[in-house]
Amino acid sequence: MILKIFDFFLCFVAVISLLVASYLFATDSPSLVSKDGSSLQVQQNNPKSSNSSPVTTTATTSKWKYIVIHHSSTKGGNARIFGRYHREEMHVPDGLIYHFVIGNGVKSVNGEVEISNRWQKKLPGPHCFDAKMNEQSISICLVGDFEKDKPTHAQILALVELLRKLQKDYGIPSVNIIGHNDVDKDKTDCPGKNFPWQEVKSRLR
Repeated sequence: MILKIFDFFLCFVAVISLLVASYLFATDSPSLVSKDGSSLQVQQNNPKSSNSSPVTTTATTSKWKYIVIHHSSTKGGNARIFGRYHREEMHVPDGLIYHFVIGNGVKSVNGEVEISNRWQKKLPGPHCFDAKMNEQSISICLVGDFEKDKPTHAQILALVELLRKLQKDYGIPSVNIIGHNDVDKDKTDCPGKNFPWQEVKSRLR
């Protein structure tokens, strides 16, 4: 009984997180807030203002053909922490290289989907070594080191709901949901040997 209540609570957290994500996907107004550390100022999408331009939230002809799954290869973290690292250590000017980050409860909320400025502006990110793949792929990073551990149940639920949303919006087939190591085969083990591909794919059916 306790396990059923716990599972219900995790599902509830995942659904609430995805509802927030859906709102940010769908709206041009009133505002969007960066969660990647590059800026915490509210962007007002006012078409009358010459200092701001509306954020495009729907692609007319989608350039997004793939979804690439990553792990952070860290015990914990969040979009702000990773964004600062990418900007200061990897010298990526616009910070966080991922479009979405899903927390694991260590320095983040377990199962929370963080949406980056990069996604809000529909910009590609240098999350793979393959530049062509970067141009046509949506990147999702799950916090954790899946060479040593496994994603939390809440992370899997949130990931599956996010994948369903992206597949529906951009017509991406399940066969094009891949791991970083499927792209850069000889350069990385990401998202780790313990990433539960079978469970994720079966939940998407």
